[in-house]
Amino acid sequence: MRLSRGDGRGDGRKTQEAEYRDCSTERFFHRTSTGELSARAVLIDMEPKVINHSMSKAARSGRWRYGEKSHFSQKQGSGNNWANGYCVHGPRHREVMEDLVRREVERCDRLAGVVTLMSVAGGTGSGVGTYVTQCLRELYPNSFIVNHLTWPYDSGEVIVQNYNSVLTLSHLYGLSDALLVDENDTAHRICAQLLNIKHISFTDINGVIAHQLAGVLQPALTPDSYGLYSRNPLGIDWQVRAPPVHCGGAESARGFRTTGFNRSLANLLILRGKDAFSAEADGFQEAALYTSWLPPTEAFSVWKSPVSFNKYERSATLVSNSQTLLKPLDNMVRKAWNMFASRAYIHQYTKFGISEEVFLDSFTSLEQVCVCVCVCVCVCVCVVCVCVCVCVCVCVCVCVCVCGQDDLRQDAVMQQVFAMCSTLLQRNAEMRRRKLSIRRYKVVPFSQRSGVLEWCSGTVPIGEFLVDPNKGAHCRFRPQDWTNLACRRKMMEAQRQGFEDKVTAYSEVCRNFRPVFRYFCMERFLDPAVWMEKRLAYTRSVATSSIVGYIVGLGDRHIQNILIDEQTAELIHIDLGVAFEQGKVLPTPETVPFRLSRDIVDGMGITGVEGVFRRSSQEAVLTIVEVLLYDPLFDWTMNPLKAFHLQHDEQQELNATLHSTLGGGDDMDAHRKASSSDSQSFNKVAERVLLRLQEKLKGVEEGAVLSVGGQVNLLIQQAMDPNNLSRLFAGWQPWV
Repeated sequence: MRLSRGDGRGDGRKTQEAEYRDCSTERFFHRTSTGELSARAVLIDMEPKVINHSMSKAARSGRWRYGEKSHFSQKQGSGNNWANGYCVHGPRHREVMEDLVRREVERCDRLAGVVTLMSVAGGTGSGVGTYVTQCLRELYPNSFIVNHLTWPYDSGEVIVQNYNSVLTLSHLYGLSDALLVDENDTAHRICAQLLNIKHISFTDINGVIAHQLAGVLQPALTPDSYGLYSRNPLGIDWQVRAPPVHCGGAESARGFRTTGFNRSLANLLILRGKDAFSAEADGFQEAALYTSWLPPTEAFSVWKSPVSFNKYERSATLVSNSQTLLKPLDNMVRKAWNMFASRAYIHQYTKFGISEEVFLDSFTSLEQVCVCVCVCVCVCVCVVCVCVCVCVCVCVCVCVCVCGQDDLRQDAVMQQVFAMCSTLLQRNAEMRRRKLSIRRYKVVPFSQRSGVLEWCSGTVPIGEFLVDPNKGAHCRFRPQDWTNLACRRKMMEAQRQGFEDKVTAYSEVCRNFRPVFRYFCMERFLDPAVWMEKRLAYTRSVATSSIVGYIVGLGDRHIQNILIDEQTAELIHIDLGVAFEQGKVLPTPETVPFRLSRDIVDGMGITGVEGVFRRSSQEAVLTIVEVLLYDPLFDWTMNPLKAFHLQHDEQQELNATLHSTLGGGDDMDAHRKASSSDSQSFNKVAERVLLRLQEKLKGVEEGAVLSVGGQVNLLIQQAMDPNNLSRLFAGWQPWV
């Protein structure tokens, strides 16, 4: 029978709304014996206040309520301590909480999955919530589990929120099928900018978050539902899977290898309300939006419902893989690591059973998450209140520099030495408190003439900051001084003269070229407390890198080979090809143990090398010497010298191969003899280098055995002595 146009539309709309309402009701509620709607939910908190408020508010609505026996609370919370919630409250009340969940599950015809709503920063929400998720995974190993997480404000709500967040995310990574993350900062901006709310409350924030989550979980018609609403509220394939590698041609295999998993995109668009079935969504099917190994037909899906959502005539929700969460995740991990490195509040976690190893495992896990795991983020998009629900694929973008015609093998070895020294410093409680460490970067040598190294983002060479001809600090703050070029010419002319003339020329340059490095912190850190913190970080960084550089005989420390981080004020040494006292055999020998020129000292403040620098230098020497020289467990078999020796052997083998290839086969015997002679010569050099290294560790300077304080004092004097600085190569620019 064909209905009239008016009647058909009206009846059809009523039928659709009735079906939608019935499906939504069945999905989120069950009816009690009295016919009331009771939520399919279990409320858990270690304090009763929030639960009592939620239950009374639902009851006052007159439409539904929470079950009278579907909640659990105690009178004492977890004190914002993840360890207290996870290790104490969770195990203590496990049986009761599991019983509540089982009772609710038994009311279902079938279990489609579980959605948990929790915070990542608090004690109960993060610690107990993580423990409950672990129990759910054990109870229902084959069920779909989604964790909806509330991300804290970046400005901070709880002092240890970054610790709690790291521990929560790292544990849920291995337990959940998907993570839906709502950022408080994003919800706050929606309230302020889109809803024009003047005085934003937590009720407003919760309303936005509830809208976002409901936009994903409310019923919708899928392409394979045949016009019927699915009974599975979690029927989203949240994972984007790379296809298996097969022999489908070189081109396809090459495309798969060059396209990283984390750069893939998969979109789910959910349209609701008027014109949902006629809306154009072709723009989401553009191949450029997706990876080469996942065609748009598989990467993009559309769900639709003609029923309006949350009083909006038209609304759309997008679930998409992107990098939205990368920045807040990176910031959170960085802040947590800085606290962990200084051992702040660690004792509050260890006393409840969370060891430092658990923290380290969590940091490692999140680094892997940043590289290869999909995380879901909610943001919501509507016609009036624009909101977007985003499933975020998190990946880390690391800038690298590809080097040719340069041997990076020694740089890689030196980075290993720096890492070892940083580890030694971190073992000492006083060193951790002072945050003494060495900044490093990744180095991957390919061969003797090529390799890849990490680009140190957010840094600037101290030479660029100080003596750049256009924007350098010297030309900005002391324009009346000599230019750096004039100073260099003066010192180059003095290079051909005698020792006294060099000292005279250097003194004249210093009188006409004053240090200005103090302005680095003054320009960038306007808050006095932050300025003080960064200046201390700079001074300690100079001390640590100077002492470690001296021990390993690091040279070629001109102003373009030292970077400074514009955010932390720490130094980063690059181009580490001159080490193990090699600088002393250059055509113009290096006469200083490390760079401690006037501008470097100027950045330390009014005390200069006294105070923080001297004390940090002495402590660094003492800590490293105690381990390297006196610890019988320390393994000397894999030291930089041995790596250097292995590099020499590889060079000899390559030279021999090239010589043979070019027709030098008749001279191979002579070459082997020469190689043997060179090897013996190198062994002697290696012995001398090792002997000098041991002398440094024992405090032997100029034939005398000195105390730690005496040794540091002598090194500072040598590094700042005008007689030594004036004899350096002009390109080293010792006057800066």
